[in-house]
Amino acid sequence: NPGGLPGVPEATSKRRIRLDGAGALNVFLVLDASRSVNARDYESARDALGELVEKIASFGAVPHYGVVTFGSEPRVVLSPTEPSASDAAAVRERLKGMSLEGRANMGGSPVPVLQQIRELLSIGRDPRDPREEFLDVYTFGLGEDHDKILLNELASKKAGETHTFSLRDTEDLQEVFHRMIDESSTLGLCGVSLEHNAAGDRERNPWEATVTVTRPGRGQERCQGSLVSPYFVLTAAHCFRSEDEPTWLGVDIGSREHRGVRGLFLHPEFSPGSRRNRGVPEFYDFDVALVQLDRKVQPSSTHRPICIPTGQKGKHRAPGPPRTPRRGPCQDHRRLLLPPKNVEAFFLHPRGSAGLQRQRVLLKLGDQRGPCEADALRAPPYANVTSLDDVVTPRFLCSGGHEPQVDPNACPGDSGGPVVVTWGKRHFQVGVVSWGVVSAVPERPRAHLGTPRVPVTTGASPR
Repeated sequence: NPGGLPGVPEATSKRRIRLDGAGALNVFLVLDASRSVNARDYESARDALGELVEKIASFGAVPHYGVVTFGSEPRVVLSPTEPSASDAAAVRERLKGMSLEGRANMGGSPVPVLQQIRELLSIGRDPRDPREEFLDVYTFGLGEDHDKILLNELASKKAGETHTFSLRDTEDLQEVFHRMIDESSTLGLCGVSLEHNAAGDRERNPWEATVTVTRPGRGQERCQGSLVSPYFVLTAAHCFRSEDEPTWLGVDIGSREHRGVRGLFLHPEFSPGSRRNRGVPEFYDFDVALVQLDRKVQPSSTHRPICIPTGQKGKHRAPGPPRTPRRGPCQDHRRLLLPPKNVEAFFLHPRGSAGLQRQRVLLKLGDQRGPCEADALRAPPYANVTSLDDVVTPRFLCSGGHEPQVDPNACPGDSGGPVVVTWGKRHFQVGVVSWGVVSAVPERPRAHLGTPRVPVTTGASPR
């Protein structure tokens, strides 16, 4: 239901783009390329169509796309019969390359385009079986100058459904695209979130969780975590003590979903005191833990797991990133998500009534990795440590510093939260906020460091 947008009726379409993988789906993208459209609006609409293609691909759907423009006459940019018509990345590249060069008139009509599509799909050819239920034509007009009468004439006419939308700008158009997609059969997919302007914190970060430890007579401690399946939350091991009981733990997934805890599993190799004989008072390798919930979290647009890089199969596992095998091994995910360069990522910072804030950082995996990791020795606990290898292992990720940008600091309350890399429209957790250090140099950001094998981490100061 795309209702609730400016210029969009509340009682809107029951029919939506269903992405359940069953049957064939053809999506035709028709764009006005006549001189009645200025270059900026054309490019905005073209880019919005690219967003729609990427969004559909994030659900694992593989429709065949057709791309057509119209000016003096229709021009087929991409036919759904071409081999690349089902490759979302190739379709987006084709859209990116489209321009307004060579326009010949001040007007243009999409009517011939629509007729070609109807012929291709055998719609309306046989009066005894017109097949109208197999075609849905949605029309969108942006701004105040579009031809509302023509758009209404072109759009599908079906009882109780709306197929014509008058919108203020392309931001509204992108939100309609999000709301046009029927997620009912794909709610269990990991790493999917709503990113349009009207989306709330939970829709943007549906995997966010808070783990609370209430120790009898010793108060409470809170850490962040991430939903990685309907029954498990991933967080940092340093949030717990060896004597902690599952019954002392509680998990809040958003403001309305609370769960008790059935099991607590720290990484078996997590041992903060294991290098004290080397002068390392605190060692945070393998700083990951799993919290098993006492009841299943039902998937929805505000409660769904984040993707974890893996080669294992399963309903809640991540598919291979685009252009990779669908169930590629973990190393393929690592190669694509964590290449040897600065990688854009974010972690979540809860701000009470202000909601969740995504703190964007660069993971230093290229030339800046060494200097970033070397900042670890600036931490007071490591004042007498001379070997960086005694503090930092290959399982750590590092962010921080001021080159090429000033990265925000993680805070103690951020511990255990996910470090997230976005690929396409899917979100992959590549780390857990673990620990860090504030340099003695004034205004120099802290270097965030961390640990695991899957995932690797970045961090905040523990306890």
